[in-house]
Amino acid sequence: MENIRVLEILRDKNFRNLWTSQLLSQTFLNVLIFSQLLHVYDLTKSNIAVSILVLTIGVPNLILGALAGVFVDRWDKKIVMFFSQFIRVFAVLLFIVSPGSVLWIYALMLVISGVTQFWAPAEVSTIPTIIKGNLLLTANSVFTLTFFSTVILGNILAGPFLALLGTHGTYLVVALAFLAASGFEYCRLVKRNSWSNTKWFVQTYGG
Repeated sequence: MENIRVLEILRDKNFRNLWTSQLLSQTFLNVLIFSQLLHVYDLTKSNIAVSILVLTIGVPNLILGALAGVFVDRWDKKIVMFFSQFIRVFAVLLFIVSPGSVLWIYALMLVISGVTQFWAPAEVSTIPTIIKGNLLLTANSVFTLTFFSTVILGNILAGPFLALLGTHGTYLVVALAFLAASGFEYCRLVKRNSWSNTKWFVQTYGG
């Protein structure tokens, strides 16, 4: 019965796009994080430097976690997700500018982690707008399972990517994955009419 419900929600194009965006985003975010942990240690041979990197990933969650949710509730969630992906794409590409600078890595990981604090609640709160009724629990379960699965998958993939593609190649793959995820968000975004976009602008900037 549960398998039938999963297949039913995956037949919904909007949910499928949202889930694919999550799968790509979370998997390659974890690829990036684990790759940077390895890269920083390789550059510094310092456990302290790695610990600071972990802080740049975790501190934005502590500072922005609750605050971001308040703003996301007022903004158009599809647009938040779409532009969050693009910011992450550009941030990942900027790693290539100075891959040997640990401070540069810290700064960009702060940006990526900060943006993710807005992307994540927008993603989760979108599910009830797509899936209704008794299928909502199944949809939430699919997203929860995907979240934990992508942590494992991302950590598994990070090593082979670094070995086969090098640091720059891994950055490019992660950027392309985020770009593809934004494409799935765009598929949902373009269906909005001009009134919805105007309403979002008024809500955001009009108070």
